[in-house]
Amino acid sequence: MPDILEQHNCSQVFVPVVLLPVERFEETLDPQWLGKTANLQVLNALVDTGAQSTNITENAARKLGLEPSGMTGIHGVNGPAYRNYYIFKLGFVDLQKDERGFQKPSIHMIDREIVGPEFDCGADADFDVLLGMDILSIGTLTITHTGKFKFSF
Repeated sequence: MPDILEQHNCSQVFVPVVLLPVERFEETLDPQWLGKTANLQVLNALVDTGAQSTNITENAARKLGLEPSGMTGIHGVNGPAYRNYYIFKLGFVDLQKDERGFQKPSIHMIDREIVGPEFDCGADADFDVLLGMDILSIGTLTITHTGKFKFSF
């Protein structure tokens, strides 16, 4: 059971993630995959327990080469709307330090397809993914008052 351990700013919780088109998911099963993947895009995700599903920005979809799979109805803070949705796999980037103090990245992929509607967070936002309850509900999320959070799945 992987544990993702990060800091939070006592207001918002961010976590680094990777998104992959479904057809590239099999690559991640190769243990040497991370070392061979020079163009891997790590995105900043905002943990949003009020979001029913994981959402991505149009900018993130473009960076990752994702094509819209269709349109879906959403109900966000601005009311109901129809948006493009994308199908992808999501992985958590774990940047924990090894015994010598060096960051040793590893990626823990979720073994399910995510249907992620597009959302607009504005040009000033420092995140491209809203991590919703479709992902958070597969594990246990602990947020402490001391600025730490842990997601175990």
